[in-house]
Amino acid sequence: MDNGTIMFNTERARAKMERKDGKGQGDLYEGVYATCGLYDIPSIKEYHNAYEDVEPENDGKLVYFKRSSVIDMPSFCFSLLKQSLFNRPVKEGIQKLEAIIHGRYFKDFADDLNKDEVMKLKEESL
Repeated sequence: MDNGTIMFNTERARAKMERKDGKGQGDLYEGVYATCGLYDIPSIKEYHNAYEDVEPENDGKLVYFKRSSVIDMPSFCFSLLKQSLFNRPVKEGIQKLEAIIHGRYFKDFADDLNKDEVMKLKEESL
């Protein structure tokens, strides 16, 4: 994006946005590390005791397990990035990858505003 800004948020905040506004940048399952049936007591105990900071939620049928340390971590998620955007590493080990991502990728997060409309927004509304 030309002179754009990428905002980080937490998985907890994205799940809260879905509860309030419907589908958006995330969903209620952000940060789920395990799921089991509501009456699967052995699995509930196992997943709940796996970490000290577990936050289980249920929807009446399934129990979803999240860790507060994960869902409160600021993050930005790109999905469906094509491998062809990146140069292939030539050596083994930890790599730093860079890519140019076209502004249209962010269209779903801009409420269908065009670039000129986005540039007119005040920073606190971004």
